[in-house]
Amino acid sequence: MERIGVPALVVAEVAAVLGLHRLGHLPWLAIQWGDLPLWLATVRPEDAVAATARVVALACAYWLLATTLAYVATRRSRSTAARLTRRLTPAAVRRLADRAVVFGLAGALSGLPAAAGAADGPPPVVVLDDGRLVVAPPGPPPRPATDADAARTDETWPPPRPATDADAPRTDETWPPPRPATDADAPRADETWPPPPSVMPPDRPDRAPRPQPPPAGTDDEAAADHDPVLHARPGGTSEVRVPSTTADTTVYTVRSEDNLWSISARTLAAARGRPVRQLSDGEVARYWVRVIDANRATLRSGDPDLIHPGEQVVLPSPGEDPR
Repeated sequence: MERIGVPALVVAEVAAVLGLHRLGHLPWLAIQWGDLPLWLATVRPEDAVAATARVVALACAYWLLATTLAYVATRRSRSTAARLTRRLTPAAVRRLADRAVVFGLAGALSGLPAAAGAADGPPPVVVLDDGRLVVAPPGPPPRPATDADAARTDETWPPPRPATDADAPRTDETWPPPRPATDADAPRADETWPPPPSVMPPDRPDRAPRPQPPPAGTDDEAAADHDPVLHARPGGTSEVRVPSTTADTTVYTVRSEDNLWSISARTLAAARGRPVRQLSDGEVARYWVRVIDANRATLRSGDPDLIHPGEQVVLPSPGEDPR
């Protein structure tokens, strides 16, 4: 009986080793040792348990096969060491160890069919940046859309933050702030500003014709009715219309988005024959204070920081260029 049982045990152990190796060819039972972090990040928990159980069962099968072959070899050799080992090891301990190994191997193998039944369909193949193909199990199915999801399609997400007092612009600030002048802003030596009428761009059809200066020799009343203009600053800023002029002051009609600082800067730039961006803040500030003093008592709001479109303000003469 012993002659039949030992070879059968060896054959069963060899078959178990080969079967566990064969199961390793299944994608969901194979551990990607070459890229273990990616495999751990993409594998499903049940597949990870099944693959780990296969590796543990394979190690136990190898260990059981090795110990069985060693036992058979020592038994056949009838050496003194084998006989001494058999005498010193109690039979109950040997039987307990054999049963523990058998039950552990049987438990590991019994979990493989259940894990195989949990797999539904072939896993997808992930192509990495370096061209390697990695088998990754599919994740959980997407949640079906509900009416609550459809109701949010017309909403803005994230919702806008409610405005606070800190978001309101200060009335004593000019926005956007003036850009500091650079070397690229300096006019070329062969250029004049404003350009002569021969190089000015043609008027647009939808814009009123450009007014011309009054002819020489007309009286002050005719000159006041002519409505002269101040040159626009470079960059396309709208022209500043002056309804009437006197010797020392100019009356200017406020337009939308105007403020006393921008009006002062454009008027001073036209008087100096320079672009607005070449004026220093100190030059504009000195003339701006004069404009405020000239209009403080006549402003509709009474506040120099608040002027209305259509309102008329008085612009004092900028004087000579200190340079």
